[in-house]
Amino acid sequence: MRLLPLMLLACQAPDPLAAVPPGLHVVVKPSAFAPVLDGLARLSGTRIGAAVEEQRPAILRCPELAWLSVTAGNAAVSCTPSPELAPLVAETRTHDLAFILPDPGIGRLWGYGDVDDAGGLQVVASMPEVAQASAYDLILPSGEDPGPDVLPRAGALVHARVAQARIADVAALASDSAHENDIFGFQNQLFAATMLSGKWEVALWGVPEGGKVPRIALAVGVRSPELARAAAEQYVGVLAERWHVQPRDTTVAGAAASCLEGLNLLPELAPCWTVRGDHFVAGWNAATLEHGLSPSQHHETRSRITINLHEFAAADAALTHAFAPGAPPPAVVWPWRQVTLTGTQKDGRLWLELHAPASGSPP
Repeated sequence: MRLLPLMLLACQAPDPLAAVPPGLHVVVKPSAFAPVLDGLARLSGTRIGAAVEEQRPAILRCPELAWLSVTAGNAAVSCTPSPELAPLVAETRTHDLAFILPDPGIGRLWGYGDVDDAGGLQVVASMPEVAQASAYDLILPSGEDPGPDVLPRAGALVHARVAQARIADVAALASDSAHENDIFGFQNQLFAATMLSGKWEVALWGVPEGGKVPRIALAVGVRSPELARAAAEQYVGVLAERWHVQPRDTTVAGAAASCLEGLNLLPELAPCWTVRGDHFVAGWNAATLEHGLSPSQHHETRSRITINLHEFAAADAALTHAFAPGAPPPAVVWPWRQVTLTGTQKDGRLWLELHAPASGSPP
């Protein structure tokens, strides 16, 4: 029985986590958590690899439980968790680890998890439903079905599809700078009048053959495709006037599209966009948009972010070949094959689940 979630859902029960000191706190069973530490320590040349290598001996010396705390950038390990961490210690009776994160201004995320023999990780985390509007509205999921994918997942380094708990007020998040309002149109018709549906998707694929940069595409759900098309045309017109370029109408994957070429801002950047169904879809360039409009058969019923770590080595090699031919690619050995984070809202709380199968495990 999950004791802490039941306590948190009780109507009049005090929050058992209220007494936990600020900062990051993790309580682990050292023997069970050892495969995760070993995997993270193999991230040589990275800050996380160095940090884990520094703290790992102290964690593994603890006979039963190890408490890692990070406050104001200072990390410490103890074999005796403080009394304030009693709720986390209680979770380790049935799980391999428990943790609570610092408060970013919208509440503290706590969770528990288990580690398999190969170092695979399963984590469940929760926090109170966020009441106030914030920049986190862009990523906090609702309990709504985000609908079928628009962008293909095949070969993606990163793929995310989210049904937002609250449609982000982009205009309110924008700077008050008149220059930014003019250039990026945060307060013009593009964002104020496209009637966003609250569903969005983004995908990042590796460098294509003969290319120099990864491909990235974005799909934003809209309630009115016609209004979205008109607003995008207005936005593109502002950019074209500012940077003295002309949008080019074309056809991409059978859809009427528009592209801005000759920007000379970033390698291969010639953004193209179209409206397909109830989504505004944009890509880094025409080839990326065409790839993004490839058929997708996936449909998850919860918001999800997937990082395919097993695809990173090939992407690193392609980037190295594009910008430094003959140089060796980064020798990063990821401890997990993939990291998938799903989220939903339920009973007044945000619930997240993380699944990270060990590197080398079957798909």
